[in-house]
Amino acid sequence: MNGKPKMNPHLSARYIANRRANELNRRYYYQHKSEFLRRYKNKYVAISEKRLIDVDEDRIKLLDRVFEDFGETPVFFAHVTSKPRVVHIPSYALVRSVRRA
Repeated sequence: MNGKPKMNPHLSARYIANRRANELNRRYYYQHKSEFLRRYKNKYVAISEKRLIDVDEDRIKLLDRVFEDFGETPVFFAHVTSKPRVVHIPSYALVRSVRRA
């Protein structure tokens, strides 16, 4: 494999476009992270079309507002901290195989 996962041909063009847009938003966040840390440390930010669109201390309030205002537009959300939160989620296949054993 060349390092890039193969795209499922059954994925919709809209899904693929949204993934690409959100990747650009994610890159924007990391390119500007030092500025976000100075201005919004320990707050939640929402980024769309490579620009900051909203900030809040409460992630649920932020999510509600952004989804109300922007609908299905691709938005990258992040909790601005100096240490990223890492969440390990086992794959469904792994969980399923353990349950069968």
